[in-house]
Amino acid sequence: MTENEKHRINALRLNGYGYKKIAKELGLSVNTVKSYLARVKVEEPAVEVKDICPNCGNKLIYIPGDSAQINAV
Repeated sequence: MTENEKHRINALRLNGYGYKKIAKELGLSVNTVKSYLARVKVEEPAVEVKDICPNCGNKLIYIPGDSAQINAV
């Protein structure tokens, strides 16, 4: 894998792309993308959920990769 491909994988992941979408975009296998990202530990961006917490009234933020993790901000 070239340095350019590594950089593009990181950039696409930070922009919210999934493994399959990154692999298709760059012409790589899904497993190649997954294993690279597992080695470098690129942080996934938080995605806003347009809901309000019924207890405190704050906006809720969904954190990808942790289906049970929704934080009020």
